[in-house]
Amino acid sequence: MTERLGPLWMALAAIVAAVFALGASTALHAIATPQDYQSRSQALENQTRRIEALAKSPGNDAAFPKGAVCDSIEGQAPIQLRDALEQAASAQSLRRVQISLGEATEAGGKLAPIPLRLEAEGSYDGVLNWMDQARRLTPTIFVDTTDLSAAGPDTHLTMVGRVFCWTRG
Repeated sequence: MTERLGPLWMALAAIVAAVFALGASTALHAIATPQDYQSRSQALENQTRRIEALAKSPGNDAAFPKGAVCDSIEGQAPIQLRDALEQAASAQSLRRVQISLGEATEAGGKLAPIPLRLEAEGSYDGVLNWMDQARRLTPTIFVDTTDLSAAGPDTHLTMVGRVFCWTRG
């Protein structure tokens, strides 16, 4: 003989199931949320606002850190950058150093990219130190590709990137 549960028991079972599901959902959410979630979220929100503001701005010196972009495509900054790279390569005892700067290409905007290609060969530490020194120079080198490869006991570096200069256009 089977007894049917009354509507009161069915309602009570549904409430218990709902409370259990809510508790399990809350516990899973707490486990999945990192401890520094709020600070990460706020930092991301701040970065998003800054990027949106920069995208809307007409493109002035304030958009880049001081020295990141050279003053003019007619200026000496790219040549001084090449000289500083050569000196840093010499200090690291690198060989077969080739530094080539292309012509600035104006695309009708306020910034003109100048193609840059660096090649050198030397000890692994020397090549890495040179790359670190290049990172600190101004104007900033915006790297597109970097290739480190073994060349016998030495390391060969090929780095292609750009330096940007204001066109004042």
